[in-house]
Amino acid sequence: MTMMNHKDVLSTAVGVLRDRGVQYGPEDQLFDKISRIATVMLDRVVTPYEVSLIHVATKMARMTADPRKADNYVDGVNYLA
Repeated sequence: MTMMNHKDVLSTAVGVLRDRGVQYGPEDQLFDKISRIATVMLDRVVTPYEVSLIHVATKMARMTADPRKADNYVDGVNYLA
């Protein structure tokens, strides 16, 4: 399997973000909900921005196991955005 080029990653990321929005609702509302759940679980305020950073960290860690998996790059771009 070959790695996706940067243009493919970005165009795929747009499609994924659009699809997830239809599936789960607007990303700002979803990340707000995740942050509220994490706040209760961790007994400290967790912001939507921090949630996004944690997702980026997860994708980066997964890249070390399989740097050719396109999903890690596509999702990573969306979490950074």
